[in-house]
Amino acid sequence: MNNIDIKKYKRFFAFGCSFTRYEWITWADIIAYHIKESYNYGRSGGGNSYIFYSLVEANKKHKFTKDDLVMVMWTNTAREDRYVNGEWLTPGNIYTQDFYPKSFIKEFSCTRGYFLRDMLNIESAKIILNSTECDWDFLSMVPIEKMSSQYEVGLENSQDIIAAFKDNLNIIKPSVYEILYNFHWQSRLNELFDDDKWGWGEHNYKNPHPTPLMHMEYLMSIYNLHFDEVYCDKIKRITDKIKQDKKNIELYHHYEHNNINVVRL
Repeated sequence: MNNIDIKKYKRFFAFGCSFTRYEWITWADIIAYHIKESYNYGRSGGGNSYIFYSLVEANKKHKFTKDDLVMVMWTNTAREDRYVNGEWLTPGNIYTQDFYPKSFIKEFSCTRGYFLRDMLNIESAKIILNSTECDWDFLSMVPIEKMSSQYEVGLENSQDIIAAFKDNLNIIKPSVYEILYNFHWQSRLNELFDDDKWGWGEHNYKNPHPTPLMHMEYLMSIYNLHFDEVYCDKIKRITDKIKQDKKNIELYHHYEHNNINVVRL
């Protein structure tokens, strides 16, 4: 899908991690603004298993139709998701989170295993979506065949998996990491909001979550998608106000952008 006429859809479903649903407006909220009924299943720290399971749950509940647009932004593979006591536990990168003990990580974490698991998740998602009449597309936070975590490039002993799932990797749009950051999270420091350091392992990065304006840039880069001048000015004003005073974040959160509250099982 290289072109999207977002105004033709009656419903929109978005799936992903914090790059899909965050403290401020994301690419998903920008699309949601233009579609009457929208559901954002994104969750901070969510891995590709959480994303896939959310897709299955949403289709079970809402039954995707020809009037729906479904978009999935896959995240990095080194994540562990679990549903425990009525809620999803999504601590993010397994190697930098503080939820699972080090003994668990030492015994059970496996970069190759995470990659294979998520290639199977993506294959399964594709099969489900192709069984419906909806329009759908896959995006990505990072190039998942190259980066198991947010900041480390390289997947050891995985070339056979890459070859087996090459068809799926080829349909995933270029990542946020490539398009917006040119393969380096700190390449646009002056545009990012947070001055606090973002503790990714030994790396002290500035919080790399794109601003609303950068999210719009991403959409316009990967699709032949244009927004009217009034809406572009709106996103720019929101971005400027949040940058001036982070207290403004709550004033310009997702719910301004047509999202219906997602009720989970």
